[in-house]
Amino acid sequence: MLYFWAVTRNTIPDIVKKGTDPYSEMFGAIKAEYDPTNRKTKKVIKAAEEYDEIYIAGEASSHCLPITVKQTIEEFIGRQDIISKITILEDCTSPVKGCEDLQKEFFNEFRNCGIRIENSQNINL
Repeated sequence: MLYFWAVTRNTIPDIVKKGTDPYSEMFGAIKAEYDPTNRKTKKVIKAAEEYDEIYIAGEASSHCLPITVKQTIEEFIGRQDIISKITILEDCTSPVKGCEDLQKEFFNEFRNCGIRIENSQNINL
C-alpha cells in the first residue's frame, strides 16, 4: 500500500529497516529491546527533527508499529513540535489477527499525545 501511495503522489518513501542486529530483538525502529550500549537508529531521530511531516506505516499496528511510535515519543518527550508532525497511515498497516482491540487502544493513546491517524488517501502532498 505504501508503494502504491508513493507512486500516486510521485514521492519516494524513506524506508527504515529494523531488526538488523542478530543479537537482539528489535520491535521498534529506533532501538533494540535489549542493547547495553543503547544504540539508536539515528536516521529516524534525524528525520523526526528535520522533516515537516512524518508518516508511519508498516506491520503490525498492534505490535511493532506502536513500539516505534512509543520509542519516538520517549525520544522526544516534551517536544510537542516533533510529536505533532507524526501521522500514522492507518490503511498502510494492520493488526495481528485477533489483536484489533490492542490496535484501537494504541491509536487512542497516540491521538491523546497529538499524533494523527489518517488514511493515506486523505494526505495531500
